[in-house]
Amino acid sequence: MEQQHVVLMVDEALYPKPLELKWSMKEYKNILIPSLGGLDIAMNILGIIGRHMNESGLSELCVRYDHVNYARWGTLYLAGMSVLPPEVLVEFEEGNFVVKRTDRRFHHISLDQSTEWLNATG
Repeated sequence: MEQQHVVLMVDEALYPKPLELKWSMKEYKNILIPSLGGLDIAMNILGIIGRHMNESGLSELCVRYDHVNYARWGTLYLAGMSVLPPEVLVEFEEGNFVVKRTDRRFHHISLDQSTEWLNATG
């Protein structure tokens, strides 16, 4: 069975690399789906909210609080997520982008967060 799509979840520091790969190599154009890790997004967003409670645009907040890469790559990430292949979108909607340690609701964590957890706990 040949895999039709590869969702590659990375942190924001690495996000430009799979984008470059997808854009520069035609064999990856419709296969590779770069994704920002949920833990990385959450930590940056919470940091921004914690420093600024005024209603402003997210991009302006990212730049204001020196999260320039999120201001830059976040837009591309959201654009990429809005045009997911239907079969990948179905998997995402069914919750197949997290680590499930239990069947209970709200007990799932993002793939990058599970890696951090495993690194911390051994």
